[in-house]
Amino acid sequence: MVSPLVGFLSGAATQYLADEDASDKLKGNIIDAVSRKLYEVELPTEEKALKNMKFVKDSITTEYGKATADVFDNLGFFQSGDIDDARKAIDKYLEKYNITGKDLRNKVENLLNKDPKKYESLFSKTLTGGREAALRDRKELVSNLFKDRSNIRDLLVTPGAPTEGIRGALFGDRLTPSGVIPARGRLEQATQVTPEPITSTMETPAELFGLTEVAATTGGLTGPQYRLRLNDIITSASQGLGLNAKFTQTEQGLQVTSIDKSSQSEYQVVEEVANRLFAANPSNPNYRSFAGQASNYVRTITNATSNFLDATQKQFQDSKIIADQTSATNDVTYDKWLFNNAGLLEIYAKGSPNIKRLIRDKYGALEKNTQGYYYFFNRYDNDLDKLSQEK
Repeated sequence: MVSPLVGFLSGAATQYLADEDASDKLKGNIIDAVSRKLYEVELPTEEKALKNMKFVKDSITTEYGKATADVFDNLGFFQSGDIDDARKAIDKYLEKYNITGKDLRNKVENLLNKDPKKYESLFSKTLTGGREAALRDRKELVSNLFKDRSNIRDLLVTPGAPTEGIRGALFGDRLTPSGVIPARGRLEQATQVTPEPITSTMETPAELFGLTEVAATTGGLTGPQYRLRLNDIITSASQGLGLNAKFTQTEQGLQVTSIDKSSQSEYQVVEEVANRLFAANPSNPNYRSFAGQASNYVRTITNATSNFLDATQKQFQDSKIIADQTSATNDVTYDKWLFNNAGLLEIYAKGSPNIKRLIRDKYGALEKNTQGYYYFFNRYDNDLDKLSQEK
């Protein structure tokens, strides 16, 4: 007679192997996703950005000499990788101190000739050089990380998992769907390299080169002028999006007298983006262009959300899955939703509360419903909270 214990142990072993296979699959998915992001997006993007920065610096070096180009470098003028942006920043800097490019170059080179050690201590390291070194170190770090399976295992395993005894041997490296987001976050964090900070007295250029800042003119905007222009930007952006809203402009700010419920989340992001853009450059004579930028930003997020929602609904329908609280608690279904919406969720995770609200609204997940994706986003928010607590 066969002992019932034999059947029990056989079933347990089968389940153990199934769980192990599922865990390995999740790990493989994470490693594939992170490696693709690194080698197909992040590293090539940084290489391109660095190439553009070096091109800009070479161009400015031809005009101003290497010493002055290093000064401009550490002022952050080359970070965009756009030669026009760099020249505008330089012109603005020269105007601020009422000095010509030739005179500034003479001052910089005088410092270099009179006190080379001081110059070397300030400008031997530059922002461009720091980013180049960080990229080189990151490539080496990523290569070494993915070569060593034990490093990957330590990063993917949930902190606090058993490491000793029979439980450690059997379950210490197990990964479940609920641990995917934190595990991926740990792996991505481990691939980051921060450029070495630049410490320079260029934060006080007047002291270093004997420059005097030109006194502010009266051509700036007064408080009421600032608010009225900002009101104009927000109103134009809202109209460009076709939002169902009515406004009253006052010196205290824009007052919304009425707004349709379906337009509220879009309006909040329009207001946020418009404030940010205008605050960065309030004297821009073409300030109305900020309205188009704000409305395009909202439109891009709205369209992307709609596309991700349509694709997810089609897959769920094909798989006969109903989006509700029950399916959101199912690890397999939730994991499928995560991977289907990875691009959108990355924007969501990094976005402000207003951007998160907009995405949830256009995804039909803003309000609690019997059916829908409200519970999927709630679970994702919980995962993000756990990830932030681990950091």
